[in-house]
Amino acid sequence: MGRVSPRNAALLGTLLSLAVTPARGASGAELEPGARADVAVFVDLSDSGVRARGARLRVFARTVLAVHVTAEANQEAVWAFAYGDDVLAHGAVRIDAGGHGRLRLVVPKVRTRTVCRLLVRVPAGSEAKEVEVFPSSLLAPAAGRLADLALAAADPTGRLQTALESEKVAFDRLETDIQKLIFGGDVAILAGHRRAGSLAGACRGLEGRLKRGMTLVVLNPPPEWEAWGFCRNTFADPLSGPARLAMGFRQILRPDDLGNGPWSYALRTGADVVPLAWIEQENVQQDAPASRKTVVHTLVGARRVGEGWLVVTMLPRAQDPATDAVGRSILGELLLWAVREHGTGNRKTGNKGDWQCGSDSMS
Repeated sequence: MGRVSPRNAALLGTLLSLAVTPARGASGAELEPGARADVAVFVDLSDSGVRARGARLRVFARTVLAVHVTAEANQEAVWAFAYGDDVLAHGAVRIDAGGHGRLRLVVPKVRTRTVCRLLVRVPAGSEAKEVEVFPSSLLAPAAGRLADLALAAADPTGRLQTALESEKVAFDRLETDIQKLIFGGDVAILAGHRRAGSLAGACRGLEGRLKRGMTLVVLNPPPEWEAWGFCRNTFADPLSGPARLAMGFRQILRPDDLGNGPWSYALRTGADVVPLAWIEQENVQQDAPASRKTVVHTLVGARRVGEGWLVVTMLPRAQDPATDAVGRSILGELLLWAVREHGTGNRKTGNKGDWQCGSDSMS
């Protein structure tokens, strides 16, 4: 993240003045029951030079951060996990003879998305990493709007079902051809298909209901899959650039959640597709220097199929909505978009306004 800012340096200076008890073994904070799986974090303090800015880490509350510190051997590193000027946890970790130290800490609970900092210091230098903490349930504030949504899900990996269960969103399982044929609800989500033929068969089973008004969401279709004007477009050279989001597709998700690539693939679509997320590429015409054309590559697109909607997502982070906070945000955004298109949730709440996900609030 570059040199530690004066604010972070002051915080670490305060930390150094505390009577810190060295971490026991590899643990720097007591683990809570039910904490989520480890997320690895690497901190290199082997020299005191300027460090490249790292990407912000995005994790769920109660995630265990497994922090690996590299520094000069046989010394002690101090660390702090802070929100603003408040130190939420702190400790010390011993750097062994090989120049490595390890600690584990549990990310605190939050009510809304909250940016914290992990700070680590040795005498030769220090480093700060931003950690954005997501609440365990992203859709809890929208529970009333989701209550009337008749939803079904199919994912051979089970990740989609796990994510929906974590959000306490009711859904039917589409595990057999019969279940697909008899499903008469509002929205069906298909994910986890590695073979184009398998996904094509699942789509055929839902085609009739789609044309009569259902929304069908397909997450990350495999190569060679093609249906209703959508197919996967793999770039010869990956593209770089920020993702852009439609105004109606940013209630939970934020453009910087998706990063700047590199993007290895997008969707090839027709002119009637509504882009919900996309990247832009400036195409410079060499034979006409004054003419510049922006090419839009769709990452999430929606189009009408009969009376229904087909929504296809081509985002790597959507692969694991169970444990990836950004993947869960993408899934939540798709659900809220479907709710708005179907008008469900208003029968009980009477609320037609968009729900917005807040930020920066500790529980």
